[in-house]
Amino acid sequence: MLNNYVHKELVIIDLTASNDIAELYPSFASNGWHLISANKIAASNHQLASQVEKILQDNRRFWFKNTTAGAGIPIQSSIKKLKESGDKIISISGIFSGSLSWLFGQFNGQQKFSDLLLQAKANAFTEPDPREDLSGNDVIRKIRILARDAGFTDAIENFEPALDKALLEGSLHNFWDNSSHIDEYYEKLYQQAEKQGGLLRYIATLTNDELSLKLEIIEPSHPFANLNPCDNVFAIRSQWYNDNPLILQGPGAGREVTAAGVLNDLCDLLRSA
Repeated sequence: MLNNYVHKELVIIDLTASNDIAELYPSFASNGWHLISANKIAASNHQLASQVEKILQDNRRFWFKNTTAGAGIPIQSSIKKLKESGDKIISISGIFSGSLSWLFGQFNGQQKFSDLLLQAKANAFTEPDPREDLSGNDVIRKIRILARDAGFTDAIENFEPALDKALLEGSLHNFWDNSSHIDEYYEKLYQQAEKQGGLLRYIATLTNDELSLKLEIIEPSHPFANLNPCDNVFAIRSQWYNDNPLILQGPGAGREVTAAGVLNDLCDLLRSA
C-alpha cells in the first residue's frame, strides 16, 4: 500500500512516542517521503538515524526534527549554524527536561512530589508514562540527539536517573501505588538540599569525552537555578563562546510550544523542498 504513494511529494509528521513508528522511518524514507519528528526515538539511535538520513539524501528528501530536543527552542539549528560557520563546540550543558524543570522548580517540600507529578501529567508536561522522565530516558534521548549534532558520538555515557531505580521498576500501576515511597525519597533529597542552601536540578553535560546526566544540588546563584516553569536552558561553549557561553532558554514542554515547533519545521520544509 505504501508503494501507491511513492511518486507523491508527501510528508510524515510523527507526533507519537512510539518505537514501532520509529522503526518504520527507513520505509518512509525509501518511499520518498519527507519526515518531521517530535518522536525522539529514531533521532536518538545513531545507527537508525544514519540509515534514515542516507536514504533521504539519496531520494533528495528532508528530515526535520527540531522539536526532539527543546520543543520550540532552536537548539539544533544553533548547533548547526555554529558548525557551518567554522566554530567548534566544546560543551553543551543545561536542563533539557521541561517536565523535570517544572517539577523541581515547584517542589518546595510543602506539597507531595507525587501530587506535583500528577499535576504535571495532567498538563501534558510529562511523557504519557512519567517514568520516562524520572528515569532520565527522555532526557537521554535528547542528549544523544544533541551529541550527534555536536559530533560527540564517541563520548562515554554516564547517566543517573532522577529517582531510585527500584521505584521505577514494575508496571505503571505499581509505580503509582508506590507514591508514598516516592514522596519519602524526594523529601529526603529536599531536606539535604535545604541544609546546603541549594536547589535540586536535573542537569545534563555533554563534551567530546563524556555525556552525563544527574540530579544535582546547585546554589541559588547558579545560572540554571531560576528558570520559569517548564523552561529548558542550554549553555553552549565553543571556541567563540567559551568565556561567555551562548545561552538558549525557553519553554521545553507543553502542547502549544511543541505544536509551534512542528509547524516551524513544516514551514522550513516547504521553503526547502
